[in-house]
Amino acid sequence: DFKPELTTDPESLEFVTAGEGQPVKVTANGAWSVRSEAGWLSFAPEGGDAGTSTVTVTAGRNQTGAERPATVEFLIDGDVIATLGVTQNGEELQYAPSPAGLMLIDASATALTFGWDEPAEPTHKYRAALFTDKEGEPVQQSPEFTLSAKFPTPIFTFGGLEPSTTYQLAVQTVSTAEGVEDSPYVFLESRTAAAQTAAPGALVSMRFDRLKWCGDHMFKAYGLRPATVDKNTRPDAPANALTNANTGGSADIFNTHGANLPAFTTDRELSDWYGLRAYEYPGYIKLGTGSKAGFLVTPKLGGLSEPSNVRISFRLGNWNEPSADGSAFTIDKAVIRVGVVPESVTDANLKSYADAYTLTKNIVFTADEAPVAATPQTWTDVSFEVPGVKP
Repeated sequence: DFKPELTTDPESLEFVTAGEGQPVKVTANGAWSVRSEAGWLSFAPEGGDAGTSTVTVTAGRNQTGAERPATVEFLIDGDVIATLGVTQNGEELQYAPSPAGLMLIDASATALTFGWDEPAEPTHKYRAALFTDKEGEPVQQSPEFTLSAKFPTPIFTFGGLEPSTTYQLAVQTVSTAEGVEDSPYVFLESRTAAAQTAAPGALVSMRFDRLKWCGDHMFKAYGLRPATVDKNTRPDAPANALTNANTGGSADIFNTHGANLPAFTTDRELSDWYGLRAYEYPGYIKLGTGSKAGFLVTPKLGGLSEPSNVRISFRLGNWNEPSADGSAFTIDKAVIRVGVVPESVTDANLKSYADAYTLTKNIVFTADEAPVAATPQTWTDVSFEVPGVKP
């Protein structure tokens, strides 16, 4: 008759409070499985064949404050052949002080921005994350980061979200002291807004909801983008590198994504648009640099049967980039030029005109000044009428 035999080496295990995995060598003369009634233990693999193999026994963090025992059972043909005793230390863990006062700052259809109060003993070192389920893995997570003098307020933006969807915003304090654990995540349940539809009768409408990378400049928020952003960056590249509010989510959207450009603009729902020095932020575009202006061109207008006056409306934000020490400047107005691009002028023509500073000589523009709100986090509604637009 077959007599099942199984031995383990070692015959008992001790785990530290924080949790860990330890290997156990199993020698058996038949196929075996392993189990335990302790839910804080897991096994990889959960069984094996005759011979000698290794199973890793992993204990989760012990947050009970007391030592806890468990028994691990090894079975052959459904019978317990051997047991292994387990204990885990229950020392009380020290945690970094948790962030407090989490608050939702802004919710669009595809982005959520939130902030928090620093703990009484500020460390200025955090990790932000986005969950769909508190018990699951984060769907977005920042590396640990330190608040800079330029952006000293703890505010974070997650972009690329689904409209009308509930998310769990989370932040933890990262420990800077030996023997002190990172604080547990603190959660804030939030919901994105409903997707907005085009205004009735609009010839063209774009909300830039598909733009998702970077922190939010309007809120001076930190955010995420891929570690490398250049002509080789795919539109679905993982956004796992930290950015501040000024970094920009991508290179010039319409000009520097190389072979990936069609895929990139299609993913962002901008395949029929064109522009120059247009940079991605969550739900909007930054136009221009410190030395050169940028522009944006809509798709060809349809729906006109005769020359008509066309009104263009948009929101305008104040680009008030702080200095390295955190001091800021503001502007109170902007010069806006709106024009019609003749069909004979190509995107390449527009780029060459702009680079040669001859854009206004080759395109007829309506120019005007628009007020810009000096108040941070405030958009200004702007509207211009362009006369005599031909079908």
